[in-house]
Amino acid sequence: MFSAAELIEILHARFRRRFPLHVERPFGEFPPTWRAWFQSMAERIGAVTGAPAADYLNVVSQRTPRLPPAAVAELSRWRAFASLGRQQWEPAPRDQRGLRRFAAFVSGLLHLVFAAMLLFLGFVAMGDAPMQEREAGDAIQVEFIGQGTPDEQGGAQAQGETDAQTASSSAGPTSATAASSSAASPAS
Repeated sequence: MFSAAELIEILHARFRRRFPLHVERPFGEFPPTWRAWFQSMAERIGAVTGAPAADYLNVVSQRTPRLPPAAVAELSRWRAFASLGRQQWEPAPRDQRGLRRFAAFVSGLLHLVFAAMLLFLGFVAMGDAPMQEREAGDAIQVEFIGQGTPDEQGGAQAQGETDAQTASSSAGPTSATAASSSAASPAS
């Protein structure tokens, strides 16, 4: 049987065999493939060579420092709103301003043309049909389609029958009430 420390050591060795680039290296040391690449750069034809870093630092340190850009004044409400439309809050460079204005003008013009075309097509579709004047004597025939006829049960009654029934039903109850009241008075 083996101990926990031996098991951990076996697992570490197995990991190092599977992933040799991840072997623990001291800080600042490159992986073996990078080291080989750096060494081959010096041997290549046309390799980049230059002055040592100390020479670059001497040249840069002798320059006078550049002044920082002037602080931007506080923006008014309109300028702050307009700056939202710009990338990185800065106005366009001078050499691009004309092109940007031209592009904005052409884009607006095209939008107006398309809007006018939509309006034109909308009015043409509605305004093409000529208005027909109706004469006073014109009649419109309406035909109802459905199930049932006056001859069948559940169908509509003929026009004459409806008028006769309403006349008899309105006259019938009044005569019946009059007859019942006359019959009731001799009995009393």
